Amino acid sequence: MAGRLLEIDALRGIAALAVAFVFHIHHLLGYYRTGPLDGLPLFSWLHDYGFVLVDLFFVISGFIFAHVYLPDGRLKTDARTFAAARFARLYPLHLVTLLAAAAVLAAGPSATAEGCCNDAYHFALNLVMLQETGLNEGMSFNTPSWSISVEVLCYVLFYLVAALATTRFWHLAFVLCAAGLLGTMSGDAQLDHIARGVCGFFAGTLAYRLRSMTVGIWLALLPTGFLVADLVPGLAFGAVLAVTSWPAAVNLARRVALLRSPALVWLGDRSYSIYLIHSPLYMAINVLVFSGEAVPPSLTVPLMLVGWVLLLALADLSFRYLESPARRALTQRLLRARRNSRSPA
Repeated sequence: MAGRLLEIDALRGIAALAVAFVFHIHHLLGYYRTGPLDGLPLFSWLHDYGFVLVDLFFVISGFIFAHVYLPDGRLKTDARTFAAARFARLYPLHLVTLLAAAAVLAAGPSATAEGCCNDAYHFALNLVMLQETGLNEGMSFNTPSWSISVEVLCYVLFYLVAALATTRFWHLAFVLCAAGLLGTMSGDAQLDHIARGVCGFFAGTLAYRLRSMTVGIWLALLPTGFLVADLVPGLAFGAVLAVTSWPAAVNLARRVALLRSPALVWLGDRSYSIYLIHSPLYMAINVLVFSGEAVPPSLTVPLMLVGWVLLLALADLSFRYLESPARRALTQRLLRARRNSRSPA
Protein backbone atom coordinates (compact mmCIF):
# COMPACT_ATOMS: atom_id res chain seq x y z
CA MET A 1 0.00 0.00 0.00
CA ALA A 2 1.31 3.46 -0.90
CA GLY A 3 2.52 5.70 1.90
CA ARG A 4 0.60 8.61 3.34
CA LEU A 5 0.78 12.03 1.77
CA LEU A 6 1.11 14.05 4.97
CA GLU A 7 1.27 17.41 3.22
CA ILE A 8 -2.00 16.81 1.38
CA ASP A 9 -3.70 15.55 4.53
CA ALA A 10 -2.60 18.79 6.17
CA LEU A 11 -4.02 20.81 3.28
CA ARG A 12 -7.34 19.04 3.76
CA GLY A 13 -7.19 19.87 7.46
CA ILE A 14 -6.64 23.56 6.72
CA ALA A 15 -9.60 23.55 4.32
CA ALA A 16 -11.83 21.80 6.87
CA LEU A 17 -10.83 24.37 9.46
CA ALA A 18 -11.71 27.24 7.11
CA VAL A 19 -15.15 25.75 6.43
CA ALA A 20 -15.85 25.14 10.12
CA PHE A 21 -14.31 28.28 11.58
CA VAL A 22 -15.56 30.78 9.02
CA PHE A 23 -17.94 29.65 6.27
CA HIS A 24 -20.36 27.79 8.56
CA ILE A 25 -19.97 30.01 11.63
CA HIS A 26 -23.56 31.12 11.00
CA HIS A 27 -24.73 27.77 12.38
CA LEU A 28 -23.38 29.03 15.71
CA LEU A 29 -23.96 32.77 15.60
CA GLY A 30 -27.19 32.94 13.62
CA TYR A 31 -25.90 35.44 11.04
CA TYR A 32 -25.82 33.94 7.58
CA ARG A 33 -22.43 34.29 5.87
CA THR A 34 -21.35 37.15 8.02
CA GLY A 35 -19.73 37.56 11.37
CA PRO A 36 -17.25 39.49 13.51
CA LEU A 37 -14.37 38.75 11.14
CA ASP A 38 -16.00 40.59 8.23
CA GLY A 39 -13.85 43.33 6.79
CA LEU A 40 -10.69 41.24 6.86
CA PRO A 41 -10.15 40.29 3.20
CA LEU A 42 -9.54 36.56 3.65
CA PHE A 43 -12.38 36.09 6.10
CA SER A 44 -14.83 38.11 4.04
CA TRP A 45 -13.97 35.99 1.00
CA LEU A 46 -14.43 32.78 2.98
CA HIS A 47 -17.80 33.94 4.26
CA ASP A 48 -18.94 34.39 0.67
CA TYR A 49 -17.10 31.63 -1.18
CA GLY A 50 -16.01 29.09 1.40
CA PHE A 51 -18.21 26.50 -0.31
CA VAL A 52 -15.52 26.03 -2.98
CA LEU A 53 -13.32 24.36 -0.39
CA VAL A 54 -15.60 21.33 -0.70
CA ASP A 55 -14.40 21.11 -4.31
CA LEU A 56 -10.86 21.06 -2.95
CA PHE A 57 -11.87 18.10 -0.75
CA PHE A 58 -13.06 16.25 -3.85
CA VAL A 59 -9.79 16.95 -5.69
CA ILE A 60 -7.75 15.78 -2.70
CA SER A 61 -9.81 12.59 -2.47
CA GLY A 62 -9.26 11.77 -6.13
CA PHE A 63 -5.53 12.48 -5.85
CA ILE A 64 -5.15 10.24 -2.78
CA PHE A 65 -7.23 7.44 -4.31
CA ALA A 66 -5.04 7.42 -7.40
CA HIS A 67 -1.96 7.41 -5.17
CA VAL A 68 -3.21 4.53 -3.02
CA TYR A 69 -5.04 2.35 -5.53
CA LEU A 70 -3.46 3.19 -8.90
CA PRO A 71 0.19 4.04 -8.18
CA ASP A 72 1.40 2.35 -11.37
CA GLY A 73 -1.87 2.48 -13.30
CA ARG A 74 -3.13 -0.91 -12.10
CA LEU A 75 -5.80 -1.37 -9.44
CA LYS A 76 -4.27 -2.56 -6.16
CA THR A 77 -7.34 -3.98 -4.41
CA ASP A 78 -10.48 -6.03 -4.91
CA ALA A 79 -14.07 -4.89 -4.54
CA ARG A 80 -14.73 -6.28 -1.06
CA THR A 81 -11.52 -4.94 0.44
CA PHE A 82 -12.12 -1.56 -1.18
CA ALA A 83 -15.73 -1.37 0.05
CA ALA A 84 -14.77 -2.50 3.56
CA ALA A 85 -12.06 0.17 3.82
CA ARG A 86 -14.34 2.93 2.56
CA PHE A 87 -17.26 1.93 4.80
CA ALA A 88 -15.04 1.67 7.88
CA ARG A 89 -13.54 5.07 7.11
CA LEU A 90 -16.74 7.01 6.57
CA TYR A 91 -19.69 5.41 8.28
CA PRO A 92 -19.07 5.37 12.07
CA LEU A 93 -18.62 9.12 12.41
CA HIS A 94 -21.31 9.82 9.83
CA LEU A 95 -23.79 7.79 11.88
CA VAL A 96 -22.87 9.42 15.19
CA THR A 97 -23.10 12.97 13.80
CA LEU A 98 -26.37 12.16 12.03
CA LEU A 99 -27.87 11.02 15.33
CA ALA A 100 -26.47 14.10 17.07
CA ALA A 101 -27.95 16.43 14.44
CA ALA A 102 -31.32 14.67 14.66
CA ALA A 103 -31.34 15.02 18.46
CA VAL A 104 -30.55 18.73 18.27
CA LEU A 105 -33.16 19.39 15.60
CA ALA A 106 -35.77 17.54 17.69
CA ALA A 107 -35.30 20.33 20.25
CA GLY A 108 -35.89 23.01 17.60
CA PRO A 109 -34.35 24.63 14.52
CA SER A 110 -31.22 26.73 14.73
CA ALA A 111 -31.23 30.39 13.74
CA THR A 112 -29.94 29.68 10.24
CA ALA A 113 -31.17 26.13 9.70
CA GLU A 114 -30.32 25.04 6.14
CA GLY A 115 -31.94 21.61 5.92
CA CYS A 116 -35.40 21.63 4.38
CA CYS A 117 -36.20 17.98 4.88
CA ASN A 118 -35.56 16.70 8.38
CA ASP A 119 -38.14 13.92 8.19
CA ALA A 120 -38.16 10.13 8.46
CA TYR A 121 -37.63 9.60 4.73
CA HIS A 122 -34.55 11.82 4.62
CA PHE A 123 -33.26 10.30 7.84
CA ALA A 124 -33.42 6.91 6.12
CA LEU A 125 -31.52 8.32 3.13
CA ASN A 126 -28.87 9.61 5.51
CA LEU A 127 -28.62 6.22 7.19
CA VAL A 128 -27.62 4.62 3.90
CA MET A 129 -25.54 7.62 2.77
CA LEU A 130 -27.85 8.57 -0.10
CA GLN A 131 -28.74 11.99 1.26
CA GLU A 132 -27.56 13.86 -1.84
CA THR A 133 -28.08 11.53 -4.77
CA GLY A 134 -31.21 12.86 -6.47
CA LEU A 135 -33.47 10.74 -4.26
CA ASN A 136 -33.71 13.62 -1.80
CA GLU A 137 -35.70 16.84 -1.99
CA GLY A 138 -32.96 18.94 -0.43
CA MET A 139 -30.34 18.91 2.30
CA SER A 140 -31.16 17.46 5.69
CA PHE A 141 -29.91 16.90 9.25
CA ASN A 142 -26.10 17.29 9.28
CA THR A 143 -26.13 19.32 6.09
CA PRO A 144 -22.36 19.38 5.37
CA SER A 145 -22.55 15.59 5.01
CA TRP A 146 -24.07 16.04 1.53
CA SER A 147 -20.52 15.94 0.23
CA ILE A 148 -19.88 12.59 1.94
CA SER A 149 -22.83 11.12 0.05
CA VAL A 150 -21.41 12.42 -3.22
CA GLU A 151 -17.95 11.07 -2.30
CA VAL A 152 -19.46 7.59 -1.96
CA LEU A 153 -20.83 7.90 -5.50
CA CYS A 154 -17.37 8.93 -6.71
CA TYR A 155 -15.81 5.94 -4.95
CA VAL A 156 -18.18 3.59 -6.78
CA LEU A 157 -17.38 5.22 -10.13
CA PHE A 158 -13.67 5.12 -9.39
CA TYR A 159 -13.66 1.42 -8.61
CA LEU A 160 -15.84 0.48 -11.57
CA VAL A 161 -13.69 2.41 -14.03
CA ALA A 162 -10.42 1.22 -12.49
CA ALA A 163 -11.54 -2.42 -12.38
CA LEU A 164 -13.40 -2.72 -15.66
CA ALA A 165 -11.45 -0.35 -17.89
CA THR A 166 -7.98 -0.26 -16.37
CA THR A 167 -6.14 0.52 -19.58
CA ARG A 168 -8.56 3.35 -20.33
CA PHE A 169 -8.80 4.72 -16.81
CA TRP A 170 -7.12 8.07 -17.47
CA HIS A 171 -9.15 8.66 -20.64
CA LEU A 172 -12.39 7.91 -18.83
CA ALA A 173 -11.30 10.01 -15.86
CA PHE A 174 -10.93 12.95 -18.24
CA VAL A 175 -14.38 12.27 -19.71
CA LEU A 176 -15.98 12.05 -16.26
CA CYS A 177 -14.22 15.22 -15.12
CA ALA A 178 -15.41 17.11 -18.20
CA ALA A 179 -18.94 15.71 -17.89
CA GLY A 180 -19.04 16.82 -14.26
CA LEU A 181 -17.84 20.30 -15.17
CA LEU A 182 -20.52 20.67 -17.85
CA GLY A 183 -23.10 19.14 -15.53
CA THR A 184 -22.80 22.12 -13.21
CA MET A 185 -24.55 24.20 -15.88
CA SER A 186 -27.86 22.38 -15.28
CA GLY A 187 -29.22 24.88 -12.77
CA ASP A 188 -30.44 22.02 -10.55
CA ALA A 189 -28.94 22.24 -7.05
CA GLN A 190 -28.71 18.50 -6.43
CA LEU A 191 -27.27 17.72 -9.86
CA ASP A 192 -24.83 20.58 -9.33
CA HIS A 193 -23.56 18.96 -6.14
CA ILE A 194 -23.14 15.57 -7.78
CA ALA A 195 -21.52 17.08 -10.87
CA ARG A 196 -19.08 19.09 -8.75
CA GLY A 197 -18.11 15.96 -6.88
CA VAL A 198 -17.49 13.92 -10.03
CA CYS A 199 -15.62 16.78 -11.66
CA GLY A 200 -13.39 17.42 -8.65
CA PHE A 201 -12.71 13.80 -7.79
CA PHE A 202 -11.61 12.81 -11.27
CA ALA A 203 -9.71 16.08 -11.69
CA GLY A 204 -7.81 14.92 -8.60
CA THR A 205 -6.96 11.59 -10.20
CA LEU A 206 -5.70 13.43 -13.28
CA ALA A 207 -3.68 15.78 -11.06
CA TYR A 208 -1.96 12.68 -9.69
CA ARG A 209 -1.28 11.44 -13.20
CA LEU A 210 0.29 14.81 -14.06
CA ARG A 211 2.13 15.23 -10.75
CA SER A 212 5.55 15.24 -12.41
CA MET A 213 4.89 18.54 -14.16
CA THR A 214 7.25 21.31 -13.10
CA VAL A 215 6.62 23.63 -10.19
CA GLY A 216 6.51 26.53 -12.62
CA ILE A 217 3.51 25.08 -14.46
CA TRP A 218 1.62 24.46 -11.22
CA LEU A 219 2.45 27.97 -9.99
CA ALA A 220 1.13 29.44 -13.23
CA LEU A 221 -2.04 27.36 -12.95
CA LEU A 222 -2.72 28.21 -9.30
CA PRO A 223 -4.47 31.57 -9.86
CA THR A 224 -6.08 30.57 -13.14
CA GLY A 225 -9.44 29.41 -11.79
CA PHE A 226 -9.95 32.61 -9.83
CA LEU A 227 -9.15 34.70 -12.91
CA VAL A 228 -11.30 32.87 -15.48
CA ALA A 229 -14.27 31.76 -13.35
CA ASP A 230 -16.60 34.35 -14.87
CA LEU A 231 -15.59 33.75 -18.49
CA VAL A 232 -18.00 30.83 -18.99
CA PRO A 233 -21.35 31.79 -17.46
CA GLY A 234 -23.17 28.92 -15.79
CA LEU A 235 -20.21 26.83 -14.73
CA ALA A 236 -19.97 26.37 -10.96
CA PHE A 237 -17.13 28.40 -9.46
CA GLY A 238 -15.99 25.40 -7.41
CA ALA A 239 -15.86 23.15 -10.47
CA VAL A 240 -13.79 25.71 -12.38
CA LEU A 241 -11.33 25.74 -9.48
CA ALA A 242 -11.40 21.93 -9.42
CA VAL A 243 -9.94 21.73 -12.93
CA THR A 244 -7.45 24.57 -12.51
CA SER A 245 -6.39 26.04 -9.17
CA TRP A 246 -7.12 23.15 -6.82
CA PRO A 247 -5.03 20.52 -8.68
CA ALA A 248 -2.21 23.07 -8.68
CA ALA A 249 -2.65 23.66 -4.93
CA VAL A 250 -2.51 19.93 -4.24
CA ASN A 251 0.63 19.38 -6.30
CA LEU A 252 2.33 22.42 -4.83
CA ALA A 253 1.40 21.30 -1.31
CA ARG A 254 3.49 18.17 -1.86
CA ARG A 255 6.55 20.40 -1.99
CA VAL A 256 5.85 22.47 1.15
CA ALA A 257 7.81 21.06 4.08
CA LEU A 258 5.86 23.17 6.58
CA LEU A 259 2.79 21.03 5.90
CA ARG A 260 4.62 18.10 7.49
CA SER A 261 4.87 19.93 10.82
CA PRO A 262 3.36 18.05 13.78
CA ALA A 263 0.58 20.61 14.29
CA LEU A 264 -0.59 20.43 10.70
CA VAL A 265 -0.31 16.63 10.57
CA TRP A 266 -2.46 16.60 13.73
CA LEU A 267 -4.96 18.85 11.98
CA GLY A 268 -5.00 16.69 8.86
CA ASP A 269 -5.69 13.57 10.89
CA ARG A 270 -8.75 15.24 12.40
CA SER A 271 -10.08 16.90 9.25
CA TYR A 272 -12.97 14.44 8.81
CA SER A 273 -14.04 14.88 12.43
CA ILE A 274 -13.82 18.67 12.16
CA TYR A 275 -15.93 18.63 9.02
CA LEU A 276 -18.70 16.35 10.31
CA ILE A 277 -18.85 17.55 13.91
CA HIS A 278 -18.90 21.32 13.47
CA SER A 279 -22.49 21.77 12.29
CA PRO A 280 -24.19 19.57 14.96
CA LEU A 281 -22.01 21.20 17.63
CA TYR A 282 -22.79 24.74 16.50
CA MET A 283 -26.49 24.01 16.13
CA ALA A 284 -26.58 22.46 19.60
CA ILE A 285 -25.11 25.60 21.17
CA ASN A 286 -27.41 27.87 19.18
CA VAL A 287 -30.57 25.87 19.95
CA LEU A 288 -29.92 24.81 23.54
CA VAL A 289 -28.26 27.99 24.81
CA PHE A 290 -29.81 30.70 22.62
CA SER A 291 -33.17 29.06 21.83
CA GLY A 292 -32.47 29.06 18.12
CA GLU A 293 -32.07 32.85 17.95
CA ALA A 294 -29.23 35.01 16.66
CA VAL A 295 -26.52 35.55 19.25
CA PRO A 296 -26.31 39.08 20.74
CA PRO A 297 -23.49 41.00 19.04
CA SER A 298 -21.62 41.49 22.31
CA LEU A 299 -21.24 37.72 22.66
CA THR A 300 -20.25 36.79 19.11
CA VAL A 301 -16.46 36.93 19.52
CA PRO A 302 -16.22 35.04 22.84
CA LEU A 303 -18.80 32.49 21.67
CA MET A 304 -16.95 31.97 18.43
CA LEU A 305 -13.71 31.32 20.33
CA VAL A 306 -15.49 28.89 22.66
CA GLY A 307 -17.03 27.12 19.66
CA TRP A 308 -13.66 26.75 17.98
CA VAL A 309 -12.00 25.32 21.09
CA LEU A 310 -14.86 22.89 21.70
CA LEU A 311 -14.75 21.77 18.07
CA LEU A 312 -11.02 21.02 18.14
CA ALA A 313 -11.39 19.18 21.45
CA LEU A 314 -14.29 17.07 20.17
CA ALA A 315 -12.50 16.39 16.88
CA ASP A 316 -9.47 15.13 18.80
CA LEU A 317 -11.61 12.87 21.00
CA SER A 318 -13.51 11.66 17.95
CA PHE A 319 -10.34 10.81 16.05
CA ARG A 320 -8.76 8.95 18.95
CA TYR A 321 -11.75 7.18 20.47
CA LEU A 322 -14.28 6.84 17.64
CA GLU A 323 -12.82 7.20 14.15
CA SER A 324 -9.59 5.25 14.55
CA PRO A 325 -10.82 2.38 16.76
CA ALA A 326 -14.06 1.94 14.80
CA ARG A 327 -12.17 1.98 11.52
CA ARG A 328 -9.77 -0.73 12.68
CA ALA A 329 -12.51 -2.86 14.23
CA LEU A 330 -14.87 -2.62 11.27
CA THR A 331 -12.15 -3.29 8.72
CA GLN A 332 -11.00 -6.37 10.60
CA ARG A 333 -14.54 -7.66 11.08
CA LEU A 334 -15.55 -7.11 7.47
CA LEU A 335 -12.42 -8.76 6.13
CA ARG A 336 -12.72 -11.63 8.60
CA ALA A 337 -16.29 -12.21 7.43
CA ARG A 338 -14.98 -12.28 3.87
CA ARG A 339 -12.35 -14.88 4.71
CA ASN A 340 -14.90 -17.01 6.56
CA SER A 341 -17.25 -16.92 3.57
CA ARG A 342 -14.44 -18.33 1.43
CA SER A 343 -13.56 -21.13 3.86
CA PRO A 344 -14.89 -24.60 2.99
CA ALA A 345 -17.87 -25.73 5.07
